[in-house]
Amino acid sequence: MMEAMKTRFARFEDSTVNSCRWSEYAQELLGDWDIVYDGSTSDYQGTVEILAHKEGRFAYLTYSYGSCSGCDGWEDMEDEARRADFKNLVEYFGDVHELKKFAEQVNYGKDFNEAIEEYLFHAELERELSK
Repeated sequence: MMEAMKTRFARFEDSTVNSCRWSEYAQELLGDWDIVYDGSTSDYQGTVEILAHKEGRFAYLTYSYGSCSGCDGWEDMEDEARRADFKNLVEYFGDVHELKKFAEQVNYGKDFNEAIEEYLFHAELERELSK
């Protein structure tokens, strides 16, 4: 049997999301996952959008943040409340089929869909080569 394909994806610490506000909470949840897609923008106000993979499962996290309490509701929250809120933001998928079904139901843009299709292609190729 052929050895499993090594990941081609970024680690959390090498991703754009790592430099975004509140990334420490995202890192607690997904820091040891491979980043399949990173559509984040890092600035004083920004958006995080990542799709991560680990051991056959997927996780999708998206949020926007601001630079002050008037445009960022997490700023006035206690640490534990903020942590719990972030935990609720992550959507998990048990396998690539659940992820594909999710992607077909939502429209997160061309880059997101291409990242999923690329992953599906390589997963199918790996399956065929391991026969």
